[in-house]
Amino acid sequence: MIDGHIELNSARKNFSRRNLGFARKNAEAVKQLMAVGVTLHDWAPSERAKFRASALKAWETWKTKSPEAAQLIEMHKAYMKANGIL
Repeated sequence: MIDGHIELNSARKNFSRRNLGFARKNAEAVKQLMAVGVTLHDWAPSERAKFRASALKAWETWKTKSPEAAQLIEMHKAYMKANGIL
């Protein structure tokens, strides 16, 4: 299990680095798209909250599939909390 723990920590760090890069690229893409007249739609906070509530409920089921699934879900929830998403 130690090897799996190391692999998950490494994956988490890589995900965080990639995610930061994606956020920057997404922000630039939004600017470019809007500059050429593309209309972007964003969910209302209340709709996002409904979606997240459904996702969290589904994740509770998936957490029972394996210890690794539970760990990944908890890591993702921690990430979301740390970034003000939850």
